[in-house]
Amino acid sequence: MDMYEQLFGPLSRSYCDYFLYLTIFNAIIFAFVILHGLYVLLFTKKRDSLAHVAFAGFQTFVSYFITRLLYSMCAGSLK
Repeated sequence: MDMYEQLFGPLSRSYCDYFLYLTIFNAIIFAFVILHGLYVLLFTKKRDSLAHVAFAGFQTFVSYFITRLLYSMCAGSLK
């Protein structure tokens, strides 16, 4: 039973911090994508890359939201 607990038992609350770090990382990446989108919109003549920036922004926002949600669930369940 000890091996079962080591392999499949719950981890400590300190492992929730990994979700926090991923959330911060995704928020920074999302900010860079938004700034890049504004740069493309305001200073370049090529508007076709704007769709790529919009898709990247949506994808990074979803990634940010998921890691934030997982961090909230992890921290809330181990209080």
